[in-house]
Amino acid sequence: MKLPANSRPFAGKSMTLKECEAVCRKNCSCTAYANSDITGGGTGCMIWTGELMDLREYTQNGQDLYVRVVASELDTSKDVWTTLNYAFSHSQEREFHLEQKLQHLRKGTSHLPDYLREFKTICDDLAAIGKPIDDRRKVFWLLNGLGHEYKSFVTTMLKPPTPSYKEILPLLQSHEAWTTIHDSENMTQSVAFMGQCNNNRRNSFNKKHKFNQAYTPDDIPKALAAIQIGDSQDDAWFLDTGASAHMISDPGKLIDFHAYYGNDTFMIGDGYTLKITHTGDAILDTKSGNFKLRNVLLAPELKKKLFSVSQFTSDYPCVFEFVDGDFVVKDRNTRNIVMEGTRKGDLYALNALKLQAFFSNWN
Repeated sequence: MKLPANSRPFAGKSMTLKECEAVCRKNCSCTAYANSDITGGGTGCMIWTGELMDLREYTQNGQDLYVRVVASELDTSKDVWTTLNYAFSHSQEREFHLEQKLQHLRKGTSHLPDYLREFKTICDDLAAIGKPIDDRRKVFWLLNGLGHEYKSFVTTMLKPPTPSYKEILPLLQSHEAWTTIHDSENMTQSVAFMGQCNNNRRNSFNKKHKFNQAYTPDDIPKALAAIQIGDSQDDAWFLDTGASAHMISDPGKLIDFHAYYGNDTFMIGDGYTLKITHTGDAILDTKSGNFKLRNVLLAPELKKKLFSVSQFTSDYPCVFEFVDGDFVVKDRNTRNIVMEGTRKGDLYALNALKLQAFFSNWN
């Protein structure tokens, strides 16, 4: 008899037996078809391709098997089962091999696009034999293979709700772009953060400091022009009274993030606009606690983390006081100092090292 020892039979995960038969009859290369779960009587369909033969039906142990064979070449139904079981066992071996390969795949020193391409190829091979990987395991194995340098990104992605595989790919690519930009030593282009100015908030902030002779309201917006793309990495938040929202470049720092579909952009010194890809919240860590920064925009090409004073004073009952090159953030009601910062060159940086107590009426 002529039955193929095909180790990669086609599998239709949701096909009924009648649908499976219809597919087989339309395909001149179809040699045999059966339920994919041979021992358990599942409703899936497995199709082997090979030489065109006549259709015969055989039953063994309650499992229907449909095989196209030449009557003169058919000896017993046992021959059919022996050949098909051999082919099916090879399919199971390939499934096990591919899953093991996927679980142990590591990015290592390879480039991210190469790693993602290999990961997708293995997933596609599993789907081709009727064993697709569910989305949750696909996300976990993808993150698991990234390595220690992606620790912060992986930790953020695994916090519930975990993004889907389709959602996590652009986030990972944005993180990679951010890392590449910050690792570059040859880029010396200056950045001037223009942002979305809110004049009412800025004027309100200036009025709070009208008795503070050490405070110069134009220092912070002008000083942002001193930010260099080639600067060494600094994890501090730099104050900006002109921005209406906080802004970062590392997607690994965002929580509760969402894709951004607006048209707003931020302009750098040479007139090039920076694209906003996502929005979300961020956690500001301190030695004695942490709290949430709301309305954070993600622009992967931005060098520094920018702290919107107007956004923060809208979210929390606080005031900023600048004295002798330093500044403090106080609870508006209790006047307790909750955070401190210093001047770094032409910029004011939030130390975030001291958090005496959370704001008195903070919800």
